[in-house]
Amino acid sequence: MDPLSAVLAAGMDTRMQTLDLIANNLANASSPGYKADRERFSSYLSGAAAEAILAGESKTLSEMPMIEDRYTEFRQSGLQETGNPTDVALEGSGFFVVDTPRGARYTRAGNFRLAPDGELRTRQGYAVKVLETERPGKLAADPKIPLEIDAEGAIWQQQRRLGKLSVQDFSRPDLLRKEEGVYFAAQPGMTPRAAKATVSNKALEVSNVDAASASMQLVTASREFQMLNRAYSVVSTARRGVLEQVAKW
Repeated sequence: MDPLSAVLAAGMDTRMQTLDLIANNLANASSPGYKADRERFSSYLSGAAAEAILAGESKTLSEMPMIEDRYTEFRQSGLQETGNPTDVALEGSGFFVVDTPRGARYTRAGNFRLAPDGELRTRQGYAVKVLETERPGKLAADPKIPLEIDAEGAIWQQQRRLGKLSVQDFSRPDLLRKEEGVYFAAQPGMTPRAAKATVSNKALEVSNVDAASASMQLVTASREFQMLNRAYSVVSTARRGVLEQVAKW
């Protein structure tokens, strides 16, 4: 593949990845506790392009745009009151801890429910980790009686303290790996610590996706992909024409 075609193909690939990322953000714009994904770009330079840049010349046609990495924007977003006694949100840095078949996962989505077995669970059925319980790791609440959760995360039922929500944080939350949209897994070597966040009851943290801005980004990325695709087609057609002329000679 000639350098120009390679650059255009690389550009289309990065635009496709960008479109997938933006579309996923938009799909979760109304998901409580969702944190938007972002991307950082870098470029692969051919040897000829590197030599030209070092010589002070402009030769950008050999630069291949690439996505260097993706990251999650953990910016705190607003809280929305729900009136549901098992809905909780965090004000400050930290995560609720849930037990999944894959191990502990961390989330800002506090739209929990009191299950028939007396345990606090996520909408996906994962058990919410609680501390300081009478039975280790078991909330053992009466599913017929409403819960009350205070600003410290303590869980009460008719003046009886059942336990406390486990709220943990990391020195480098940016290293967490996103799973299932609102859940995060700790990388090997990451050690959780107690968080200092305040718990707000009967409220949820809304997604930090700006839907209007993301929609504009989606349109821009789509147009850029179409432009690159047209340019690639033009270059491919021209190259075929040259090869056909050479073959006739």
